Amino acid sequence: MNLHVGQYIAIRAHLDGQDVVRYYSPISRTTDHGIIQLLVKCEDNGNMSRHLAGLQPGQTVDFAGPLGEANLDPHLYKKMGLVAGGAGVSAILQVQSTTAADCSNK
Repeated sequence: MNLHVGQYIAIRAHLDGQDVVRYYSPISRTTDHGIIQLLVKCEDNGNMSRHLAGLQPGQTVDFAGPLGEANLDPHLYKKMGLVAGGAGVSAILQVQSTTAADCSNK
């Protein structure tokens, strides 16, 4: 999807008669072409998370992006310290997986 580390996507689905949009940070590496991995916490009252968890092969949702101006590419910095909680954990996982993949390729 040509996402930089730190960018996010929007997902839209038609739920209960209305369009619902939620934003997610992929946890997949930017080098993983053709796939996108998301970390979604399924909440009992979360319409989108329950919808995504119930998708069957062949069903679709609408994506938009990349969104956001953040660039957390670990190659741009000598040192990087990251602290995250809640929704920010997904973006940090992508930074970590990108860094780990680079270390294993050396």
